[in-house]
Amino acid sequence: MTDYSPRVGQKMMQNGKLTVQRVKNHFAYGWWKYALAAALCAMGISMLFDMTRYRPPADKKISFYVTNSYVQGDLLQQALWPALKERCPEQEELTVVNINLARDEMYPRMQYMTYIGAGEGDVLLVSQDEYNRLCGTDGPSSALADLSGYAAAGVLSAGADALTEWDGSGIYGIPAGTLTGLIEYGDDPSGTVLCVLQQSCNKDTAAALIGVLQQRFGEGVTDGGK
Repeated sequence: MTDYSPRVGQKMMQNGKLTVQRVKNHFAYGWWKYALAAALCAMGISMLFDMTRYRPPADKKISFYVTNSYVQGDLLQQALWPALKERCPEQEELTVVNINLARDEMYPRMQYMTYIGAGEGDVLLVSQDEYNRLCGTDGPSSALADLSGYAAAGVLSAGADALTEWDGSGIYGIPAGTLTGLIEYGDDPSGTVLCVLQQSCNKDTAAALIGVLQQRFGEGVTDGGK
């Protein structure tokens, strides 16, 4: 028969008493639960801030993809932003992305194709071979923006060596070998081409960025820095 006497109840309460030793044992065997809860909480807060933070609209941000070699992207962005902001005061964001396609590895190529396929990127600095790949069999106008109007307006400089459509019309690529100032940031521009993707939602600012690059880093530029 079960004993429900006060003496037994008092003993049960004593057995359930919170002691220092019990607290130590609890954390010794259950610490991972708190660590997991803290990690999940931190991830949740980070995701919340990321989901709610302000993002500039497509026509107020510009991205510059340097693909011919390594470049110190953060420093290059800092060097370009004041001059671009002066030309295009409505702009809110400039991003310099370095995807080094000169490395004979699969990952950079996959990363580059993923970004371009997702509609990312405005201005590209590419090798001549990569420019030819962009043109494909349909010609440059199938993938790249015509920059002839911007050249005529003095937004950027385009010489006789500018790359045109196969029939000689338009301007789709600006040889960038003279941008020797980029060497200071780790990039050797020899044999490279500047171009703007046809899919860019911000072509005016993209053209202005090419002008800034020519003015800031070029040699012998007379009309690209207006």
